[in-house]
Amino acid sequence: MKKNVVLFAAYCFLAVNAMFGFDKMKTENFEFKYDGNKLSGFVYLPEGREPAGIVILVPGYGRTNFSEHNWYYDSLRANFIRSGFACCVWDKAGCGKS
Repeated sequence: MKKNVVLFAAYCFLAVNAMFGFDKMKTENFEFKYDGNKLSGFVYLPEGREPAGIVILVPGYGRTNFSEHNWYYDSLRANFIRSGFACCVWDKAGCGKS
């Protein structure tokens, strides 16, 4: 029950911000090494203001390729950008540009 209330509240917050928030953003590429693998990703920043925080999107099961975009993550990212948060994503090892 608590989980459903939290999910509903988060959905409402994102829906209101989607209607009234900002959606302009700038994208910065980055790379880092972990356990001998080069991982490649993006940081999306709200344009024209300092981010209120950063959200790290961690995909679950399956392959990733954020350079080709994914409608689910694009929509989720856009909602956080409108809310004033930066978003960070990177491809799993062996996927996309990693």
